Formats: sequence, C-alpha cells, structure tokens
Amino acid sequence: MFAAPPDTVLLITCTSWGKANEGKWVQAIERVGAYLPIWPLRRDDLDRWIAERARSRDLNVTNDTVAAIAERVEGNLLAAAQEIDKLKLLVPEGRIDAATVERVTADSARYDVFGLVDAALAGDGARVVRILRGLKAEGEVVPGLISWFVMQLQAMVRLSALAPGQQSQAMAQERIFGPRQAVVRKVLARTDRTFWERRLQEAAEVDRLGKGRGTGDPFLAFERLLLKIADRRQFGSL
Repeated sequence: MFAAPPDTVLLITCTSWGKANEGKWVQAIERVGAYLPIWPLRRDDLDRWIAERARSRDLNVTNDTVAAIAERVEGNLLAAAQEIDKLKLLVPEGRIDAATVERVTADSARYDVFGLVDAALAGDGARVVRILRGLKAEGEVVPGLISWFVMQLQAMVRLSALAPGQQSQAMAQERIFGPRQAVVRKVLARTDRTFWERRLQEAAEVDRLGKGRGTGDPFLAFERLLLKIADRRQFGSL
C-alpha cells in the first residue's frame, strides 16, 4: 500500500456542495482528515462580518464606515481584513466614519481605481492621468479596472434619472457616502442621463479593447473616457 510522506497534505476543494455530494468517499476522507464547509458570504453578511471584525480590533465604526469598506473590497475578505488593520494602525482611537475611510485610502501610496473615479468626478484631469499611469506601471490591466468603473457609471445613470430632491436619498442606496456625495451632487447638477449613458457605451468599448477584441490601446481609450468626465466643458454637449 502506498504511504504518502508525513509532510504531504492533500487538499480537496469544490465551489458547490450539497447533500448529494456527501457520499462514502467523503466519510472515508473524514476518518483520516477533516471536512470543513465554508459558505460564501452574502452581501448583507459581509457588512456584519466587517462590523464584527472591526469590533474585534477595538474599532468604533459607523454603519457608513462598514458600507464604505464593503464597497471597496467587493467581497474579498482578506482585503477587508487588511483595510480594518490599516484603520487600526492609522486611527487607533476614536470613532471611524466613512470620511475617515476615504481619507485613509486617499493617503495610501498605492494607486487604486476608487481614487481614479473620484478624480474624474471631481474634475481633476491631471490626477486622473497620474493615477491611471501609476496603475499601469504597477501591472494593472484594463479589464481588472473597468468593472468597478462601469458600476459607478450605472449608478450615475440611475441617479441622473431622478429629480434633485430624490438624488440625496438614493446615493446611500448606491453606496455613495461621505465627501463623495457632495462631489456627485455637483456633477449631477451639470449633467443629464444622456451624458452618462454615452459614457457607459464608451466604457463597453474600452472593456472590449482591454480583452483584445478590437484595435487600439485600451489604456489610452480609458484615459480619454475618464478625461471626458473630468472635463466640465464636455458636460451637456456629449
């Protein structure tokens, strides 16, 4: 009979599991090893997980803080844990709100897509170029950046379809908190739904280029799209 070396570990993983899968072979494995089901977190569960993790680090967080962290990590528990540990390090005492999360993230030396979108909405074209080129230098690729950006464009389409009095309340549903609300409110006052629908169409073309389904530089196309948003002169005309 073959005997594996004592330092060898056999790990069996699967993405879907149910009672139909729990046959005799599973029972045989459990006799010599361990069976550990780990269920993926639903969106509501993620907020609760982040809140509990923050409390375990003695952090006093608001609901907006939890939502802001959840928005940035997109279900990645390791990333969420790292964000919480960073907040503990940088803000060891006091109540942490969504604005603090925004500030701490902005203070990070690493460029990210969140700062890229915020710079475009704020009309800071120079920062848009700097962040996008920094991301490219760090080895990021357009398909990895465009998905969250598209989600933000979709949110802008929905918000721009509402009356100004309804937009503020809807921002929380779109997970737009803290200082970002003021920026988004100003942009919405100068744009209409058509503007954002066209940007969404252009984002689809950028995504296509990023996946090699067209001719052209996807980063250059992405930069041009972001600069259209950052350039206030474009508002209402495209």
